[in-house]
Amino acid sequence: MRANRDILFILLAAAFFMLVESRSALAQTFYGSQGSLSAEAIFSSSGANLDITFKNTSPVPVSSNGEVLTALFFTVTPASASTTSLSAGSINLSNGSSYVHTASGDNSNPSDVGMYWAFKQLDPPNPGAYIYGISSTGLGIFSPNETFLLSGGSASLGGAGYGLVSGVSTDANNGLKTPLINNGVFIVLNHFNNGGMITNVSFQFGTSTDEPHFNGTVPTPNSFAIAAVAMAFGLLWIRRERLRGV
Repeated sequence: MRANRDILFILLAAAFFMLVESRSALAQTFYGSQGSLSAEAIFSSSGANLDITFKNTSPVPVSSNGEVLTALFFTVTPASASTTSLSAGSINLSNGSSYVHTASGDNSNPSDVGMYWAFKQLDPPNPGAYIYGISSTGLGIFSPNETFLLSGGSASLGGAGYGLVSGVSTDANNGLKTPLINNGVFIVLNHFNNGGMITNVSFQFGTSTDEPHFNGTVPTPNSFAIAAVAMAFGLLWIRRERLRGV
């Protein structure tokens, strides 16, 4: 019985450290889908930064603007002074991503994709009372002076350009004859409060809020939840053993 108690003590200690670690480092993944469209956003904290890997995970190549993933909206909770001061850091192609060009023959890559993506803290209801937005198109919400690259180059948020795709169909319409990004982008936002959690994630496709958009699913269980369950079972076991008088 002593050996069993030693093992339980080790498991509880491991659960406790998982709990502490999960409170100090954010790790949340959101998925969403609607018909043939799907998207993913992975949020993690790195020091005072909020890192986001944002991807178009649709299973089929796109053929129209409405199938291009262009924006991500989310809330950071609790909404305190430290979580309302997020600012644009950087944006680059994520691992395994590349530029896509259609039959227009435009093969020029931008010197900085930040010229074509904007970050903004939103006021309700733009759209659905989300607090933050990141977008490669205006949507009637974002403007060129809110792009990640505020100087050097000509910022642009027009059309579906530099939005995210999962390949381009051979019968794509003329609106897609523009540089696009295959797969995803890696975004860094500054001044993140590590105590914050991500909620109300929404994915936007196309160049208008009337085009496809849907919410991200509840995050998958993380180490915090696993550790909490483990500690609860451990404490119940100890109580049972005490009641048995062992």
